[in-house]
Amino acid sequence: MNPLNVLQTASFSSKPTLFKSWDYQLFPRHCVLCDSHISAEKLTHLATSSALFVVNIHEQLCESCCAELPYNTSACAFCALPLPHYLSKHQTHCGRCAKEIWEVDQIFSPYRYADGMKYLISAFKFGKRLAFTALLAELFLQQLTEASLPPVDYLLPIPA
Repeated sequence: MNPLNVLQTASFSSKPTLFKSWDYQLFPRHCVLCDSHISAEKLTHLATSSALFVVNIHEQLCESCCAELPYNTSACAFCALPLPHYLSKHQTHCGRCAKEIWEVDQIFSPYRYADGMKYLISAFKFGKRLAFTALLAELFLQQLTEASLPPVDYLLPIPA
């Protein structure tokens, strides 16, 4: 079948899907961390997901690398460093920060500076990989949204 006929007979709602399919075939996606191929079928499946930011992230990171990002799941509310595993789940501050007076209510750091996140941030910051800007913004925004934090006054990137 002639591709032009497909375009002419396609409904308006199917055109973006058709163009996306061609885009994936002409410009295959590869994970920026492990360089594995990200299939168009997987991207199409993820695009229909209900998550708000999943499409952009999964066009640049494979599912495996995304799952292995160093999420900062248990961190001190003031310094955002990971809390030791032996501390109770109800403790929100590390020993050092519990002794100090802080001028902030909370610091939120969604990822530890390790592994894949360390590579992404270092490549962006020192390697001038500006293409990682949107990916990092989406990753951080997704975690900020999922954390259900109260409205914030400032959002500042602070190096460790």
